[in-house]
Amino acid sequence: MDTQVKKYLARLRTIYEEIEGWLAEDKQLRIAYKEYSIKELSSVSYKAPKLLITDDSGKLVAELIPKGAWVVSAEGLIDIKGEMGIDNLLYLTKNPPITTHVAVGSQKLWNSPSVYSNIELEGWYWIDPNSMEPILVEKELFKELVEQASFYEFDSTN
Repeated sequence: MDTQVKKYLARLRTIYEEIEGWLAEDKQLRIAYKEYSIKELSSVSYKAPKLLITDDSGKLVAELIPKGAWVVSAEGLIDIKGEMGIDNLLYLTKNPPITTHVAVGSQKLWNSPSVYSNIELEGWYWIDPNSMEPILVEKELFKELVEQASFYEFDSTN
């Protein structure tokens, strides 16, 4: 298996474990996993876990769908999908896989290590659509993203 795919699968496991911890206090939610097939543009195919969040009646609240290890300016992509929409999480690093260079002839005018160059901590980020700034996904942000994608509302005391 490709090294980038192995890293991606390990990063998925890590965020899924964090999510399980964040949602454990909400006794109305359940978490399950389903195998999901991914076919990258690079012709690499592999299986990854899709995380399903359901309520206590079994109704799907949201799902985290792994989309791939190869993404422009990131090292992974997950969709958070619910009845009301989709949001994306990107795995960003200090040293992204793709860099951008602007040059005229042999003179380099501009060099950006990434579209998101202010990454201090490697991890899963949500890109704020208003500011285009990456925000590290932590418990409260994750809950907001689930609420935006679904009709589910978390108890504000948790």
